[in-house]
Parts: sequence; C-alpha cells; structure tokens
Amino acid sequence: MTAYPELYLHIAGERVERGARRGFAVLNPTTGETLTELPLADAVDLHRALDAAAQGFRLWRDSAPQQRAAVLHGASRLLHERADALAHVMTLEQGETPAAAPIEVMMVGVNTSMIGGADSPFGGVKWSGHGSEDGPEGLQACLAIKAVHEA
Repeated sequence: MTAYPELYLHIAGERVERGARRGFAVLNPTTGETLTELPLADAVDLHRALDAAAQGFRLWRDSAPQQRAAVLHGASRLLHERADALAHVMTLEQGETPAAAPIEVMMVGVNTSMIGGADSPFGGVKWSGHGSEDGPEGLQACLAIKAVHEA
C-alpha cells in the first residue's frame, strides 16, 4: 500500500507547501508513530482562505441546481475512485480497521451521490423528506403538526 500522503494547505485553488509554517504532528493512534506534520495556516493564509471562501460561496449561491448536483456527483465519483487510498489513510491516522475503513469511505460516497439532484427539492432530500433551505416551504414543514399526545 502507498505511504502516508504529503500534507499541504489548499487555498484559493493553489497548493501551499509547508515552508516555514509551524506544523502539527499527525499520529498513528495504534502505534504512536508520527506519520507527518500538518502545516498550520498563518494569518496571511487565513485571510486568503476567507476571501476565497467568500468568493466560492458567491459562485455556489449563484450556480444552477444542475451545476451543484454535478459538483456533488463528481465528489462522489472521486471518493469511489480513491476509496482504497482513503481507507488506507483512515487506518493510519484514525486507527480504523482495514476491514471497516473501505466501508466507511463508500458510505460517504453513496450518501454524497444521493443528494443534490436537480429534481431534489431545495438542494437535497433529508430524512424528513423536506429540503434544507430556509424558505417558506421549509418553515411550513416545521410548523405542521406531526402527532398529538394526551397526557
């Protein structure tokens, strides 16, 4: 199996290497071994990340449901394609068993592919059957009487 992956920051679509940044040890909980160090963002990194997140939110907010669904389905596809490597990392850094880790990865992939279809109300179907938006339809669903019990 592959070694533990190199960690880096990802800000505004760019890979940002550790460089002189401080790091945080990533430990294997089973062995106590240090796998690598996670680079810690500095103030400049955080400001860049916040600006990029604000821009990303505007793009996401203004995109059509079909575009959002395509992004979520793409994420699901990548999870499926990379399931073995992700399961290996989970085993190393979380102590997940080698048998359970692939199942957990695939559960996330399945759940990701089930949400966000263009035909799903308000951006996705939740356990309640109602969407996640804060519009009047969502509010009405919360106000509907579901059951009455006498004490």
